[in-house]
Amino acid sequence: MSAGLFERTIGAAWADLPDVVKRGHELERGLHGQGDFDVTLGASWLARLVARAMGMPRAGRALRTTLDVTPDGEELVWRRDFAGTSFDSRMYAIDGGRIAERRGLVELRLRVTAEEGAVVYRCEGARVRLGAVRFPMPLAPRVEGRVWADGDAMRTRIHIAAPVVGTIVTYEGPLRFGS
Repeated sequence: MSAGLFERTIGAAWADLPDVVKRGHELERGLHGQGDFDVTLGASWLARLVARAMGMPRAGRALRTTLDVTPDGEELVWRRDFAGTSFDSRMYAIDGGRIAERRGLVELRLRVTAEEGAVVYRCEGARVRLGAVRFPMPLAPRVEGRVWADGDAMRTRIHIAAPVVGTIVTYEGPLRFGS
């Protein structure tokens, strides 16, 4: 089988990642994971308003969370559910060895690397996407993420912030994989 999206993007450093982290990123045959995540919203009313408009989960501790990833052609469909609040997106390869994550009209452009046994996601920009036409979004949310081994689980921490607004949401927790 050929290398998957994340293995191709990360390159030779893929070989040094812990097995559970690789399993969580070998998605071309699909993936189901579950765990309990803590969700923290930004402190300002504006941050909470933006989080709500983005469809982010409510704040809480140990929220039952599931992740299902299914392939759809050259794209991966990500379905996250935080205690009943769904958050779906699509990921696919783009120029410069990067990955895009699209939700609705917003496309985030991510640099994905392997660092110290973890997969690290850094947002390098965002665009509004209307068909084949893309418009830059200088005030778009920025995503930073880190995924690492935590015993038999893959621990994930995602932080979303935006200029002017500051922190919108941070979520963190372990994922365990099953069929």
